[in-house]
Amino acid sequence: MTLREEILEIVKGLPEDKLNAAIYYARYLTDQHKEGAEDVKPVRQGGWVKGEIWMSDDFNEPMDFVSEDEARVLEVMRENKKLEAAV
Repeated sequence: MTLREEILEIVKGLPEDKLNAAIYYARYLTDQHKEGAEDVKPVRQGGWVKGEIWMSDDFNEPMDFVSEDEARVLEVMRENKKLEAAV
């Protein structure tokens, strides 16, 4: 039995409600393998967001992740570790 015959036998055995999905998939496969379909790449168009993107003036500055109180707590913790390491 050839592959085509096997496919036909499988399709013949499908229930009516599954035939719709089978035909969509078969059409998808044939569209995928048309001559030259794989060689065509979408054309990229640059500049479509020009003027829409901005950068903060302080972009390269360090970011402040903690408040002043949290910074003091972190400093105390660092000092304690230095003391523990020295003992």
